[in-house]
Amino acid sequence: MRALLLTLSIAAAGMHCSGAATACAETDAGCDLLTLYLATYAPLIVGAGQIAGPPNVCGVVLTSGANYWPSAQTISGCLDLLGAAIGPGKIVVGGRTTTECALYATTDGGTWSANGCPGAGASSISEVAYGNGIFVAVGDDGASAPLILTSSDGYTWTTAPNGSATQIIRTVNFINGYFYMGEGGGGAGNLHRSVNPSTVTIAALNGTNIGGGFRYHDVIAAAGGGVLAITDQNGTRYAADGVNFSTGTIFSTAPAGERPQGVATNGALNVAVGGEIGGTESCYVSVSSDGLNWGNEGIMASACAGNSGIAYDVIYGSGEYIATSSTTTGFLMRSSSGLPGSWSAVDIGLTVIRSLEFRER
Repeated sequence: MRALLLTLSIAAAGMHCSGAATACAETDAGCDLLTLYLATYAPLIVGAGQIAGPPNVCGVVLTSGANYWPSAQTISGCLDLLGAAIGPGKIVVGGRTTTECALYATTDGGTWSANGCPGAGASSISEVAYGNGIFVAVGDDGASAPLILTSSDGYTWTTAPNGSATQIIRTVNFINGYFYMGEGGGGAGNLHRSVNPSTVTIAALNGTNIGGGFRYHDVIAAAGGGVLAITDQNGTRYAADGVNFSTGTIFSTAPAGERPQGVATNGALNVAVGGEIGGTESCYVSVSSDGLNWGNEGIMASACAGNSGIAYDVIYGSGEYIATSSTTTGFLMRSSSGLPGSWSAVDIGLTVIRSLEFRER
């Protein structure tokens, strides 16, 4: 789970188009895609990241289908976006400015409002999620410690207790009525879950401790109905009951330095993607039906082979897997099967695409 950027030109008069959402978005500059989604239940894909400068700035893209990607829209004063969430009539993205954490919200998909982020200098937002009537943003408080923020409207944010977390929180997702959060940093990290559906106060989960210096990167509702998390320790954690976790191994045949970053499922197959940050390796993929035993590992596509490429995030929607990727230019990759070599690239102009969010209905 992570964020995306949008550059539809929304007319001041608001939505005035008719027909299918995708056709409208491609042909009518006055089409408000967010309103269309809410009115017609059309699919909505949101992505967020960074557009290379100088200066580097945040970028967002909204679309109703992977066949059409409008140009990336910039958010002034923002350096990088790392997460996004879709709530009722609202999209929230989070990341950082040059000095501190940053949160932005939109109700029309075109105008982004900057919201006060109650973090100290050097703080940042790693991910945003929505569930049980609240938005939750997580990250670094500016001192390499956990930061958990909550908001009922996406605009006013309050600091929540860290609970059992001691490291920077890297990922958050709302799964089966609970918020799950994964941490990592200098010390040993854990996967945490809210103690009950009415709170974001978290407690560490059994079998989820990872060594110092490693991080949780993603957590999802997995194939088979359990909870699956991936770490850059090349390990996975899976629990059928969402509480008691077992350990799996992933990227076991990958070149040295390849690390999983994101994971998604179509309900039957879990697909994890990644690469080597700061290295010269390729975008890599591995698949599993049970979250513990992984295989069919390999390079995703030639467009991301030996090109300092890395796949940061992946989602599944409308019958295909969609993964973010970055080399010297940003693009997305698409595959109906998720298997190595089956991915095709779509250039959308963002140098680094950190996060994707999808809503089918």
